[in-house]
Amino acid sequence: RRLTQSKGIELSAAVFADLPSCRNSNGQDWALWAEKNLVDFLFPMNYDNSTRNVELRTRQHLALVGERCPVWEGLGVASSNSKLATEVMVEQVRTVKEAGAKGVVLFHYPALSDEDLAAIRSLLHD
Repeated sequence: RRLTQSKGIELSAAVFADLPSCRNSNGQDWALWAEKNLVDFLFPMNYDNSTRNVELRTRQHLALVGERCPVWEGLGVASSNSKLATEVMVEQVRTVKEAGAKGVVLFHYPALSDEDLAAIRSLLHD
């Protein structure tokens, strides 16, 4: 962390979404990392087809981190129907933003078209 700060580089971490279990199973105590100012951004990998599950985890992430660093939710939807998957993705983007996430990260989502990205972009800039 001292190295990144000395170079003026921001440090982010893509982390497993389920804290506290990921602390034991994956060695990721990312709430503590935020508390100790070890990261500038956290990107919990909040992949789920259920928007309700994504919302609940987002609220948990924000409660655990507070204002210590921005939380951007990592989203991903699995579906063989790309139209349905896109609708769910747009719904999830809206939901996590309304819950208070500072942004979203789409780690891997090959079904998104330029039109889908434009719809998501408009949600992020509202």
